[in-house]
Amino acid sequence: MTPSYPDFGTCLVSQQRELELTISNPTGSASFWTVISDPQQQAEELFRVVPSSGFLEAQVTHVSCSKVILKVHFTARHNVAYRGKFIFQGMLGETPQALEVRGQGSYDNRHEALVDV
Repeated sequence: MTPSYPDFGTCLVSQQRELELTISNPTGSASFWTVISDPQQQAEELFRVVPSSGFLEAQVTHVSCSKVILKVHFTARHNVAYRGKFIFQGMLGETPQALEVRGQGSYDNRHEALVDV
């Protein structure tokens, strides 16, 4: 996954922010995958990954569709630091991969994003 530990930085409370994340399949076999939030961190209420499932082709040639761009959304509720954890699971028994995301909420309008970059 790239980036490995996405950080939204400081964001205005109640304003949704978005980052792009690339996942890839470096193996020689195709993979169906799904992502779930870690139930111990209650991440799905603050962070969201879209799409939440998909298919990655095997890395056979340089033109293989073995990468997918995901969008990770974050909406802070209060003026505190947040962390979330998502688990990417292959449907054929592949080793699960973890994604940890973080962001900070602020009531200060200087953190308002006029353009989501």
